[in-house]
This record gives sequence, structure tokens and C-alpha cells, in this order.
Amino acid sequence: SYLGWDRHSKLPSLDWSLFEINDQTFLLFRKEFDKEAFYKKWPDFYKKYIEEDARLYGQVFEPIFQKLKDIHYHSDLPTNYTLGNRTFFIAVVSTGIFLLLLAGINYTNLATARSVRRIRDFGIHKVFGAGSGDLMIRMLLESMLMAFVSLILAFGLVEYLFEFTGFSNLIGVRMSYGIYRNRTVLITSIGMAILVGAMSDLYPAIHFSGISLIRLRKGSLSEITSVHRPTHQGLVVFQMVLAVVAITFTVLMRQQIRFMEDIKLGFDKEAVLLVPIRDSVTTSNIPVISEELRKFSSVEYVSSGVSYPGFPGSGLYTFEGDNGMEEHNLPVLFADFDYLNTLGIKLLIGRDFDRTRASDREKSIIINQALARFMHWKEPLGKKIRQGNHFDATVIGVVEDFNFRSLHYPLEPLMIRLQNRSGGNLIIKTSGNETGKLLSYLEKKFSELVPGRPFEYEFLSDSFNNQYARDERQTNLIGIFSGLCIFIACLGLFALVSYSAENRTKEIGIRKTNGAVTGQLVFLFIREYLLLSFMAIVISTPLIIWIFRLWLKEFPYRTGLHAVTFVLTYSGVLLVTILTVIYHSVKAARSNPAASLRYE
Repeated sequence: SYLGWDRHSKLPSLDWSLFEINDQTFLLFRKEFDKEAFYKKWPDFYKKYIEEDARLYGQVFEPIFQKLKDIHYHSDLPTNYTLGNRTFFIAVVSTGIFLLLLAGINYTNLATARSVRRIRDFGIHKVFGAGSGDLMIRMLLESMLMAFVSLILAFGLVEYLFEFTGFSNLIGVRMSYGIYRNRTVLITSIGMAILVGAMSDLYPAIHFSGISLIRLRKGSLSEITSVHRPTHQGLVVFQMVLAVVAITFTVLMRQQIRFMEDIKLGFDKEAVLLVPIRDSVTTSNIPVISEELRKFSSVEYVSSGVSYPGFPGSGLYTFEGDNGMEEHNLPVLFADFDYLNTLGIKLLIGRDFDRTRASDREKSIIINQALARFMHWKEPLGKKIRQGNHFDATVIGVVEDFNFRSLHYPLEPLMIRLQNRSGGNLIIKTSGNETGKLLSYLEKKFSELVPGRPFEYEFLSDSFNNQYARDERQTNLIGIFSGLCIFIACLGLFALVSYSAENRTKEIGIRKTNGAVTGQLVFLFIREYLLLSFMAIVISTPLIIWIFRLWLKEFPYRTGLHAVTFVLTYSGVLLVTILTVIYHSVKAARSNPAASLRYE
């Protein structure tokens, strides 16, 4: 707490805490809280407790209310909490809906095929007095029973995934499903099972339960089922559209993340070692350790810093403007000498921090080009930047713009200032050689200084790329779902080809009797389903482009849409389609024509 800080620090919190816009104030109100009444009382409260400090520091304080439950998805205020990604949430929910739709379509196709085989059974029931409504209810109840059995299996599978696999790590949240303890999930799941079970079998239940005995007697099985062929083809196209959208979007997402990881950032993050300093004993020995490290042939530069690219600080500073001093809350890197050289940050004009100048710690600051543009400084050297009463600095140098945050953020104004003393993290630039020897020395040195404390280190490239860990998890998760989409779509296609081959058994026999060879018959099936695949690709392409561009709006740095990505993805989908069709069509084409002609 600040009270505890003031008991042990020479720098009272009141001298700096007002400039650190990182704290949240929590207010617990009664349920009947009246916000308007609060604002009416605010001026008196402000005058009594805040006005003097506001005038002293040249600031304005204003309450901004945000409900705790709204922070996760809707907060645009600085916060220490891990915020949710609404776009990712929508993507996962959409993929879940895709999977449900695909499974429902598959069940519809399979139920239709099963109903065809049971059509004479329906006729017998009608002879004995069963009505169309009775048959339809029977079919729907069978479907819902199947859905409930699937639901019970799904509960067990989900519990297993959360408790005994690394699925929680994949989504970045430790979860215990607890289906029996969560009434909302239980009721929703049961309702969804009823809905999916009923809707999946609704089409065959309505059509096949209503077939008259006269039509069944006069028409062949193929004639009765042929009217449903366009419906099945439409469902297959819809399935393939969902699968193509899911898999292509996943590939494009992965390309965007690779693009962000591989882009040139403006500083050197390769072969840079970060060693956290977590105690005062080691901190006091940093100058000695740094001097020893410089003796290694593989060590090029050594520095230290509380903050580094990927994890900058921030603060409220006043800047010399055209009309006096202006106040802005901007990012800052707290660093030590040789920081620019260690990280390969290019100095454009002015000078670096100098060990021989004692005043540099409190009187000098370095900025980036973006800050000079932000303040409209044509000649930035010599401009004043202050913070409270303890920091009054002059700009001594300007560095080239570099991405000190992940590429989720655009280039921002930045200050680099010397910290009061060495500490935070040792930052070591190496040539990449003898890294093991260097780490052995550091581990030995740390065990001498702070015995019992584990030695920790990390490469800056890994630390910086960890900012994309959530994107990686999201892409992997959606990739798994997309793979399931393709798998389910192939199952549906497999079932439909089997159903189609069975209905065309007599046609295949007649064609073989008239001299058709296996290759020609297989081509008949492939041609039909390739046409359906091309229709799905044509429909899905504008959808993919629209969804991907919508997703890319979250990123200031974006990869492009490359035709080769679409070509490779679509080629893979077409190949899977062909292989799936070939299996059943070859089997049907090789059948004995005599047996085929006796069919039905």
C-alpha cells in the first residue's frame, strides 16, 4: 500500500503516485446507487479533497465509472487485468455453431438414407393403421434419443478434456467443467440437444412419413428418393462452404501471426539475454558482474533496465510546447548506460547517455521520432520534459522509431530515460557463440551472491514473441475446430456418396452392360461432386475475404491476401473431396452388373 511505501521510502508516494496512471479505485455501492446524485455531490468532494493537488500538479481529476462485470470485454481504460478478446470469442462461438450445423446436416443426410431403407417398413405401419403424424413423431423421438445419448457422451468427453489433457493450456484458462454444478450450462445443453435432434430429423420425418401407399406401390425406390437429391446436394454445398471458410480463415490467421513475428521491429531482439534481478544484493553487484561479462569474447554489450521492448512503463509528463508546457501520459523505457547499443536501437541525432556526465540521470532524456512528430518539434534537441518536482530534463538525442510493443499497437511516442541506479534486468547482447559457457558463469555468480535462489534467464526474442502467445493459442484452437469441420464435412460427403451410389445401382449396372469401364463410372461421381465443391468455393471466397478483413482491423500492421493461399487451400479441399468420392464410387463401379440389374 502507499502507506507502507511512505514508511520505508525516501520518496513519498504523493510526489509521484499522481503521475502514475496505473491504479484502479474500487467503489462498492448499494444496489439503489444513483449515479446522478453522486455527480451532484462530486464538486464539493473535489473542492475539499482534490482541488489543491490538482492545482499544484496542473491536472484535472474526473470520475469514470465502469462496472466490474463490464471490464473483461468492454474496458478501454488502463488495467492490470487480462482482458478478453471479443473477436476471438465470436470466432470460437461461430466455429462451434459451424460444427453443430455440420453435424446436423450430416445427421439429416444419414437419417434420409436410413429412412429410404425403412420406407417399406413405414408402409407396413400404415397398413396397420399408423398415421403420418404417428410416424413423424416416432422418427423425431428416435432422433432426440440419439441426441441425448450423444449429449451424455459429450459431457464425459468435455470433463475428460478439461481435467486430464492440456486443453486448458490451449485456451489459456484453467477450467473445471462441473456440468452438474452449473445449472445454466446443463439446461442450455439439454435444450440444444432437443433442438438439434428435432431439427436434424425434421426434413426426412416430414417427407417420408407422408408418402402414400399408392405411390410406394407404383414407384420404384429410386424414383421416390430422386426428388430429394437437390436438397442433399444443397446441404453438401452448405457443409463445404462452412468447412472451406473455417480452414482458409485459420490459414490466413496463422499467416498474420507469422507476419507479426517476422517483421523488422527496429531493434535487435536476437541473441539478447534477459536476466531478472530480484534482490538488493545482486542489484548492488551489477557493475561488477557487468564488468566481468564484458571479458567474454561472445559478449558485445551489457546494460540493464527496469523496462525493455515488449514491457515499457508509462507516466504523466509535461512537455515544452508552442504555448507553454503541455501534459501527456506517454510510454517510457527506464534504462541504464549502453542500452541503445545493447538493443541495436539507432540514434539519429544528438548523443547517447554518458557515464562521465553525472547530471544525465536527472537532466537528460532521449525520445523517438514519433514523439518529435507528436509535439511538432522541428528541432527536438534541447526541448524540456518534466515530471513533478524531481525530474527536469532536456532532450539530448532522437532515436529511429522502433516497435517497442507488439504489433497489435501502432508506433507510439516514446521516452528513454536513465533509472536512478542499475537494476531490473541484466540485458546482455551476445554474438550467439559460447552461450552455454556464459550461462554457466552467470548461474555460478548468482549462486554465490544469493544462494538458494534459482537462476532465471530468458531470451528477448522469446519474451517479445510471448506477446503473441494468446494469438497462437487462438489460432491453434480455431485450427483444431477447423480440422473437425473438414472431418465432419468429409463424413457427410462420404455418407452422401454411399447413399447416391446405392440409389444409382441399377444405372451403374446398365452403363456397365453397355460397355462403360470403371474409370468412366468413377468420373461420373467425381464430376458431380467436384461441381458441388466449386460451387462451395465460389460462395465461400467473398465470405472469407470479408471475415478476414474484419478480423484484421484489430491490427495496425497487416499481411495481405495472397492468391497462392487460396489456391493451396482450395486444392487441398478438392483433393480431399476427390479421395472421399473415389472410395465409394470405385466400389460401386466394380460391382457385378447382373447383381446390379436385380437391385430393387
